[in-house]
Amino acid sequence: MDIESAILDAGRVCILRDGIQRTTMAGVAREAGVSRPTLYRRYTGVNELLGDLLTRELVSVLDLAYPLPESLDELINVVLDCTEAVRTNELLQAIVQTDPEVLTKYFVQRFGRTQQRLMRFLAALFRNLEGEIRPGDPDKMAAVVLTATQILSLSGDALLQIDPDPKVWRSELEILIRGYLVPFNEHQLELFEGKLSDDT
Repeated sequence: MDIESAILDAGRVCILRDGIQRTTMAGVAREAGVSRPTLYRRYTGVNELLGDLLTRELVSVLDLAYPLPESLDELINVVLDCTEAVRTNELLQAIVQTDPEVLTKYFVQRFGRTQQRLMRFLAALFRNLEGEIRPGDPDKMAAVVLTATQILSLSGDALLQIDPDPKVWRSELEILIRGYLVPFNEHQLELFEGKLSDDT
């Protein structure tokens, strides 16, 4: 295992065990079996390490998108599967429970580099399915879908208090995403084209 992976693995262990606030660089170095100078050459602190760790955790869900979807139904299933993977991710859920304010920076205040990468991936999927989904700016549509799914994935515990069956919320999310992406009927298309004319 390379040093970078060992450090990220160690950071994950420490955060799961101790929480972000009590995780220290010394503890991560000890867990990774590296010296503190080695660790500090790569990261200035726990928050910077956490950023790379979250990137690795979130980008890993893209494996669920392969083989790439070739229809609207396949696309929706990819979105649902990725949302469920984030909702059940051990690290993210631990942070939600112990240090939820930390996620505000990464998921609420701005789109970080990980979200931008995910949005570019989603937008590419939308472009590949032109004609299968409604017309619109793929980049803006990707931003809306990502925002909706990450809010639902990080609010899983709250939703389960209303209904404890995850399948119920998967179905609700499917209705939401399908309604947003399904091609317009003739009347909706006329309204959409009229709005484009007004905007220009």
